[in-house]
Amino acid sequence: MKKYVSGILALVLSVSTLFAQGFKAEFADLVGKNDKNDTIAQAALLARWHKANPNDPELYVAYYNYYVRKSMHEVVQMTKSQNGKEALEIKDPKTNKTVAYLSGTTSFDKASIDKGFNYIDTGISKYPARLDMRFGKIYVLGAISDYENFTKEIVKTMLKR
Repeated sequence: MKKYVSGILALVLSVSTLFAQGFKAEFADLVGKNDKNDTIAQAALLARWHKANPNDPELYVAYYNYYVRKSMHEVVQMTKSQNGKEALEIKDPKTNKTVAYLSGTTSFDKASIDKGFNYIDTGISKYPARLDMRFGKIYVLGAISDYENFTKEIVKTMLKR
């Protein structure tokens, strides 16, 4: 009887692991190979994943990545100085003097990125040993120039070790 119960338990655990890997791979495929802006398909997958395995740590990482990507917007800007960025120099054809620089930058939608931070914070609280979650959050805090929280997260990470 014990062998029978152990066998069923092992089967259930292996099947749930396979589902988790399947969702992770499917999400990576949606983000990497297909149209990266297909947020409808990504959201539908995340909803199915959440229903099937709400305690999968990879689900929190996927939600975080979904909302961070959703919050990012590429913007073209015209500036008076190059500001150390790679930029297209625009010159006055009559005087051949530089009049402006055209460059790209990334802006972040606060509402979407805050949703992402909520998911990764939940993941970090449930799985505090997952350094990838912590470092992913730190990276994005640096990208959005939130240096106060960036520093706090580094200190929290160091103190948890």
